[in-house]
Amino acid sequence: MAQETSPASNREAVVRYYNAAEKGYWGDLGGVCHYGFSPVDHDGPFDMASAQIEMERILGRTLDLPPGSTVLDAGCGYGPVARTLVKEFGHEVTGIDLLPNRLRSSPGINRDIDVSPINLVNADYHDLPFPDESFDGVYTMETLVHADHHELVLSEFLRVLRPGGRVVLFEYSIPELDSIPTPARDLAERVIKNTGMASLPYFTHGSFPGILEKAGFENAQSVDISRNVYPSWFHLWTLALKTTLVEFSHGRVNLDNVPGSIWVWPARHKLGYYISQANKPV
Repeated sequence: MAQETSPASNREAVVRYYNAAEKGYWGDLGGVCHYGFSPVDHDGPFDMASAQIEMERILGRTLDLPPGSTVLDAGCGYGPVARTLVKEFGHEVTGIDLLPNRLRSSPGINRDIDVSPINLVNADYHDLPFPDESFDGVYTMETLVHADHHELVLSEFLRVLRPGGRVVLFEYSIPELDSIPTPARDLAERVIKNTGMASLPYFTHGSFPGILEKAGFENAQSVDISRNVYPSWFHLWTLALKTTLVEFSHGRVNLDNVPGSIWVWPARHKLGYYISQANKPV
């Protein structure tokens, strides 16, 4: 299946999506634009910020790199994940993001960091501005889904990784679109287009090891943590629903500007969330 969305239109959708989201429900979370991890048997009040920090710690443990390792955050946003990797794991992190305003809004990213400061670069992960074999690790935190061509992005990750370097992906998955009944498929395709998630149709359940191995990585494996993000999905659903109701009361809602998270919770049993990892061959 070829990716049909044009790069220009998809990147415009990504910019619109994040600019709109950060003025709404994501902005209520301090600009930390990723889901959190909660134990399946969690019983008690849900705290989104604590769950997000735990997700970042799981990323650090999955990278499994020694302190001082050079790591690329591909889609860093305001840099909260990079901060955790520097402060708690001692990595040297470079963060890139497509939206320059997010980088300009991160002046405090290096506060309280007494080791290597985080380097922020306005760049596109389809064409990384780094020499070959620059990093020990590369990760995405729910950002590869926005790639125009995920194969090209993964080839860039492979290029900038040193031999034996690690790639870790925290990404969503969906069923094959052709398996979804027509009304729901039409809605899914519209949400994908409006959120700039051009690669999501290729991230079907259980597909990540094959995607990584096809890109040239080895020892690829994935773990499904969908149920661990259910509390985050529900939390974002409530925030998105409130935002939509406010917009509706002002006559500003149509299907194209309804927040993507409003569809996630009702469809949770059809969706997935995977942590995937692999190595560049030595």
